[in-house]
Amino acid sequence: MSVLKIAISAPSATLITSEMPSRFLGARRSSASLSNARHPRLSAPPLHHHRHLVHEAEASLHAEIQHNADTLSGALKDLRKQQDALKKDLDVLNYIVKNHKAPENASMEIGASNRDLADVAWKTAQATAAVSYMPYPEVQEYAEIYSNQNELKTADQQAIRDAILSIAPLGNSQKSDPDPTGGHAEATREKIEILEGQLSLVEGILKLLDGQYKKFLSSHPA
Repeated sequence: MSVLKIAISAPSATLITSEMPSRFLGARRSSASLSNARHPRLSAPPLHHHRHLVHEAEASLHAEIQHNADTLSGALKDLRKQQDALKKDLDVLNYIVKNHKAPENASMEIGASNRDLADVAWKTAQATAAVSYMPYPEVQEYAEIYSNQNELKTADQQAIRDAILSIAPLGNSQKSDPDPTGGHAEATREKIEILEGQLSLVEGILKLLDGQYKKFLSSHPA
């Protein structure tokens, strides 16, 4: 019986940054300018800077969400392939438990994926305080999307750990080795069932996030 190892992919994120002008307001060029030079924190950037900052942040966020939506394209299809493979794995393990040997030409495939969606634009918008100048409903929409991205990342990482634990008893097996005993098969079966449950959680978050991406991109055309 052969066991395939886990394949983990992590798409790269594009760093999107913006430059901030260093101009300050000054009603007078005398003592007010001197005071602002000594205490720059008391000065305030012009209003047009706020608008420019928000515009840059929104453009970067839109590009990042589009990138993440493209990254998730086909993710549900791939996940269901992994779930179908696990069901076949369980059939093999159930046979071993019952017959104390593997079926003829049996193979097993245990996998999990790490999508690692980008959040650089969101972190940048927060660090530059651009979100403080956006309407509350808009900020809430972004926050919900990126919160679910973090939930997916956490769920993916747990699925990968579960997959590693599932193949641990069989990871060093060779073709010449005897088939795993019923005890090993039962232990592996239990771990795969846990992985199945975790992938169901991943599926739910994927569906939710995919819907959020589509809704956002539809209501905010480029």
